[in-house]
Amino acid sequence: MSRFTYADFNHIITHGQSNAQGFNQGQGAPISTVQPYHNVTFEPFTMRLHTQDGTQIASATSTTGMVLTDYAASGLRAPWYLHLSATLVGGAGTFWAPSSKKSSVWDYEDYLTKLSTLDFRPLTEAYEPVGAVEHSESVVTSLCNELTRLNGERYVGSCCGNGSMKINHLAAKIDAVIPDGYAYDNTVDLSAVHAGLTGYSSGAFAALLAQVMRAKAIVEGRGQTYKVAAICWIQGESNNGGVDADGYAEKLIALVDALNTCIKVITGQTDDVNVFCEFITYSRVETGHYQIDDEFLQAADADSRIHMVTPRYQLNTNVHHSPVSTMTRGHLYAECIYKVLNGRAWEPLRPVSHGIAGNDIYLKFNVVNPPLQFSLPLPSVPTSSTESAFASVIANGGFEVKDSGGSDIITSVEISGDDTVKLVCSADPTGGEVHYGQIGEVGGTTGTRLRGSLCDSNTRRTFETDGSNDSYESRNFSILFQYQL
Repeated sequence: MSRFTYADFNHIITHGQSNAQGFNQGQGAPISTVQPYHNVTFEPFTMRLHTQDGTQIASATSTTGMVLTDYAASGLRAPWYLHLSATLVGGAGTFWAPSSKKSSVWDYEDYLTKLSTLDFRPLTEAYEPVGAVEHSESVVTSLCNELTRLNGERYVGSCCGNGSMKINHLAAKIDAVIPDGYAYDNTVDLSAVHAGLTGYSSGAFAALLAQVMRAKAIVEGRGQTYKVAAICWIQGESNNGGVDADGYAEKLIALVDALNTCIKVITGQTDDVNVFCEFITYSRVETGHYQIDDEFLQAADADSRIHMVTPRYQLNTNVHHSPVSTMTRGHLYAECIYKVLNGRAWEPLRPVSHGIAGNDIYLKFNVVNPPLQFSLPLPSVPTSSTESAFASVIANGGFEVKDSGGSDIITSVEISGDDTVKLVCSADPTGGEVHYGQIGEVGGTTGTRLRGSLCDSNTRRTFETDGSNDSYESRNFSILFQYQL
């Protein structure tokens, strides 16, 4: 793996669904409010909000009932609004696309104009409440600051994406010769974004490219050098399960191809743009194994530019993470990005091989920071009764061993050396499966909360502290898995 050659300014961009934007759902104030180094983001600007006043409209291209509201945005985030929906005369619901464009495309066009006038400001987080949408802490500030703490480089940090969107609504078709048909996902003409580009993209993808172009212009206007160092792809919830998950690996690889093609044309860099992802497993009410996580692993195994960073189950009990959990996640991303950009191999904590001796299984793991340990999930200080239950002792560390008939035969677990877990069984496990994090014990209902307590021994604490002046360890927890013996 080749090393990334750093520029004077190195851009880290988050892209995807609401977690990429730092939607914290009213779970607390931002933490990363002081810039300790010289990392930057964009200046505040006036963001345009589209809503509907409830009027029924005659057609999907009508502007009747449209309400435009402006509000002050921090500059860290590109416009994040969902596609508008409306009720047609007669009662039928539809996506609302006046002028044959979805609201994400209107937002992009407005954003492009405003972004062209902005300079940099110090990279910090800001509370941005707009209606029911409450942004507080994204991963990008703690991520960039931890990278600077590790390697001394300077970073631009920014966020893109749209909440609840599937991958198709956030991507591009760089080989397309005509835009998509209704409901018009890819209608931004990329040749109008940059003369060297072709095809069509979504508004969210175009907004990311707009950030790249503006950051490059600011930096080069100062006589300094600029590159895009990494994209953090934080998405997958809206694609999990069934036809939405089928073929996701191929779609993700196509997205990575489009990002690399467009960004290299704009910046002139030859370094690949590596894309860093997280498993979408979290501990809300979900049953069984996440199909989309298997697709993520397939993509990472097939494309050396895609890297899986961390699961989510150890961080929060909700699909949207608290500021503390989000800040901690930024440090997990930073460790992975730091190692990959310096040409070092990276694998998340996952099983790699096994041996069987009598009724005992010795399951060997790839361990980021040995030795293995069983520990409570993060953050270690629960902030609600639900998180208190989540942080309770997990039976057998979250492990189960199923025999060939599906019965659980595990009796105990223990750490055996730096990288191995010993699973003691009541019968010969040959031909069975090891499950991790599939038990779900909160409330006593099997399958309600996917979790486990196996992690590495990373003791590096977060630079940032919460309101109680507490910092947090950024341990790497095992991915959830089903392992065939």
